[in-house]
Amino acid sequence: MQLLDSALDSNMEDFISSGIYLAVEKMRQMTLRNLFKKLAIEIQANPELLPENMRSKPHLMHLDTPFKSLVKWDPELDMDELELILANLI
Repeated sequence: MQLLDSALDSNMEDFISSGIYLAVEKMRQMTLRNLFKKLAIEIQANPELLPENMRSKPHLMHLDTPFKSLVKWDPELDMDELELILANLI
């Protein structure tokens, strides 16, 4: 995600002038969606990745799980912003 964001930031003017910025921004949303899908698949395959109290429910994902990886991408990310990102992906 960091590589994608840095490429978007460094080439934003070019994308806007060529008229493809919105398509590239959609690609960012698709990348986030794919990240959450892969995370959900991994959790279903390995329920030990879940907190102890949620291991009997591998179809549910505790928000701490994606939060730990996404906070590396954006250190200023908080739980409310993560919920907003997930709501926009639905």
